[in-house]
Amino acid sequence: MSGFSLDASLRLGQTLSPQMIQSLKLLQYSNLQLEQVLRKELQENPILEESLESDEREEERTVDQSTDSGSDDSSDAAEDFQLPVSGVSADKTVVSASDDEPTAAVDGEKMKDVDWEDYEYDSFTPPVGRGSEEGEEKVDLYERINLSSESLEEHLLSQLREKRLTPKRFEIAECIIGNINETGYIAISTTELAEKFKVTESEIEEVRHIILHLDPLGIAAKDLRECLLVQVHAKGLSGSLMAKIIDKHYELLKKYQLPEIARQTGATVAEVQTAIKEIGKLEPHPGTVVSEVRSVSIIPDLIVNKLNNGEFQITLNDGYVPNLRVSKEYIGMLRKETKKSSEVRKYVSEKLNAANWLVRAIEQRKVTMIRVMTSIVNKQKDWFEKGPPNLKPLRLQEVADDISMHISTVCRVSNDKYVQTPYGVYELKQFFSSGVEQEDGTEVSTQRARDLLKELVDGEEKKKPLSDQQLVDLMKDKGIEVARRTVSKYREQLGILPARLRKEF
Repeated sequence: MSGFSLDASLRLGQTLSPQMIQSLKLLQYSNLQLEQVLRKELQENPILEESLESDEREEERTVDQSTDSGSDDSSDAAEDFQLPVSGVSADKTVVSASDDEPTAAVDGEKMKDVDWEDYEYDSFTPPVGRGSEEGEEKVDLYERINLSSESLEEHLLSQLREKRLTPKRFEIAECIIGNINETGYIAISTTELAEKFKVTESEIEEVRHIILHLDPLGIAAKDLRECLLVQVHAKGLSGSLMAKIIDKHYELLKKYQLPEIARQTGATVAEVQTAIKEIGKLEPHPGTVVSEVRSVSIIPDLIVNKLNNGEFQITLNDGYVPNLRVSKEYIGMLRKETKKSSEVRKYVSEKLNAANWLVRAIEQRKVTMIRVMTSIVNKQKDWFEKGPPNLKPLRLQEVADDISMHISTVCRVSNDKYVQTPYGVYELKQFFSSGVEQEDGTEVSTQRARDLLKELVDGEEKKKPLSDQQLVDLMKDKGIEVARRTVSKYREQLGILPARLRKEF
């Protein structure tokens, strides 16, 4: 007879506290996401409040005076990194990590619970301002974006309500819209719908055709051919060569057999190619149109400027992020209440400790982002000096080793973060690239190789497009040696067709 038993065993492991998990999450947020998170924290934690700009300037002056009499390390670090920080040194942020996950401490000490009754208000106020000097006007350089928007389903239903449909037909239309896949095609057969609603298939098709002509055109199509035809007809081009090719010669179109299409339609090869170019401008995935329209403009998280002396200035674009501090009025009001209620004391202590950890985690996030960006600028100096074609091979581990942080920390900072440079706005992870080894043992960035490939294809003679082998030879002449299969792979990654499909007649 089997029974239950208990076994004891020892194993090494690491458990992250809720505060540490919060700190890691803050690190991976963009500045725009961080603003939303902190706005929510302001609502949920009554001890937190957003300091006014006039208060921030007063605090900056106070901290500047205190650091003038302190060590030189802090001010030096602030100048080197061009932090919007008064009196905070990047060197004071200590980041330690296991092989699995990074852990962090501020000023080399583990966060401790705070006895709020003995707490000094001024010491709670974060020493990070907005980097503006006294009297300097704060300018909003970037438009604030509202992230909330309607979904594709809501977009279609709002249009459908303007149609005069019977309740039965509206119900059928709702079901069809609910069965549209992410690319915009219907994912359920008319037979299934007819059985479900106890109607004929022709009635289902009538409702579906109403949806086909909503915005975006071609939504709920059965296949690509029907989707394209709807768009061509909507443009008033029902009798055009475009419509004829899609409707009568779709299989030849898929095989790109231009001479045969020309023979069967009686058009010239050049006319067929022009018509196919116009077909290429139609939307093959109408389901993605609404999400593309809803996509927000990129707001950089960091800004890199080149100064007159040739050095680079790195700052955080965190003007939207609220500057948090403890509410003096709220603490003063509750100080009396704690004598009456132990529950209030517990509540205030918990909220104060949570607020303290949050503010310090924000400070560490700022310094960590600056340190990562500084390392990237140092290692990609040619890129920042001369422009995008000069990207060097760079791996996450190299930056992690350079700033003595865990690779996962660098990864969190790099993902979904953008930097404004003298050459435009770029995603941080674009500065990380593997290399293509050359005969002399050096490496060339794969991104640089892809950029050169695209440049060569863009400049080719369209009637005599370059083959993959010709591209290999031309790239070698330009100082980049790659194999033919590598060129083929890069071409596919860039969405460039083979030479025979790029040929213009």
